[in-house]
Amino acid sequence: YSGLLSVKPMRKAKAGIVITGNEVFKRIVEDRFEEVLRRKIAACKSSVVGVVFAPDGDLLIASFRDIWRIDAGDGSTQWEFAAGGRIDSPPTYYQGTVLFGSADGWVYCLRAADGQLAWRFRAAPEARLVGAHGDFSVCPLSSSQCAVAFMTPSGKTSRGQA
Repeated sequence: YSGLLSVKPMRKAKAGIVITGNEVFKRIVEDRFEEVLRRKIAACKSSVVGVVFAPDGDLLIASFRDIWRIDAGDGSTQWEFAAGGRIDSPPTYYQGTVLFGSADGWVYCLRAADGQLAWRFRAAPEARLVGAHGDFSVCPLSSSQCAVAFMTPSGKTSRGQA
């Protein structure tokens, strides 16, 4: 059977860490769990791409093109949203909204209550496709870098096309 099968090394994984708990989130107690998780992930020859501290309650999880709101109590999915491109940085919760950038060149704002699109803003300077890792991207930057493009020093944002 030589040549039918070949064993290849596993790809290095990129992991996001979500640490929950009001005491850690509010900095009442020092977090020591992140260090433990980072060591374990590194031992698997993988890397941590982001760490999010969340209060007790619902969680926002981003994976590839999707964002889920998960009930931390029972693990049920409250809502799911599919973006037009890869989401490679944690979403930001702000005043009842969920903000994130996507490799499709858009910055999205969802209503946190139901996951519906409130608005989106085209942060990429132009529509062009860049191929990498089996996916296409309009913006050759990470989504967090794309998201910075629409922020102003005063904190105001440009409202995009819904």
